[in-house]
Amino acid sequence: MKQVKNSYVIENVELWTDEKVISQARVVVEEGRLKSLTASAAPANCPVIDGRGYVLLPAGVDAQTHLRVPGQAHKETPRTGLLAALKGGYSAVLTMPNTQPTIDSTAVLEKGRAEVKPFEEEFGVQVFWSAAITRKLNSDEPTDFKSLVDAGVRAFTNDGLGVNSDAVMDGAFEKLGKLGVPLLQHAEIPGHGGSMAPGPAQKKMGAKPYSDESEWKMVDRDIRELRKHPEARYH
Repeated sequence: MKQVKNSYVIENVELWTDEKVISQARVVVEEGRLKSLTASAAPANCPVIDGRGYVLLPAGVDAQTHLRVPGQAHKETPRTGLLAALKGGYSAVLTMPNTQPTIDSTAVLEKGRAEVKPFEEEFGVQVFWSAAITRKLNSDEPTDFKSLVDAGVRAFTNDGLGVNSDAVMDGAFEKLGKLGVPLLQHAEIPGHGGSMAPGPAQKKMGAKPYSDESEWKMVDRDIRELRKHPEARYH
């Protein structure tokens, strides 16, 4: 008898749901869709997977992903990035804006979306988009937050660059708080020049020490600005 495509049973698996943990669950998938979490009948000639010793849990959301779209296919492509997400158990990713060009306008956002869409449909992994806090990441000119949020952006970040300007952070918290969208800070003061945490290895290699002040001082500054805008969301 011919097997039903994309149908299988996972038996004896520990199943995690948003409500409880089920021991020795029997999960029936028929034609690629979940049919039952109880001992129901499975399609004839259906493969059975022994899940003993394994945990089955909901797919994850990766909140910091580099699909490198648009413009950096030498680093990653939508196909390789979303296939890796699928294989790793993720049903959605938030992609970062440090691309070429930077995702700092709706025009670049739509270009990236167009490149990614066929692979979202192929692999069933949803892509959420972040945009830059400032133009080209390294300027003090804020992006047009509202137009980007209206276009579907879920978060703002300069990714590998901390926002050094107090005024820019104050303005970003004020505007994004009203829009209900989080700011994701790369907490590192630019220009410190350090490369390794202080210690024997750093001294042996002659590397410039990386002081923790470059991180906590930026967080300290951000919290001071954040107190002025209690509705803002900061990560």
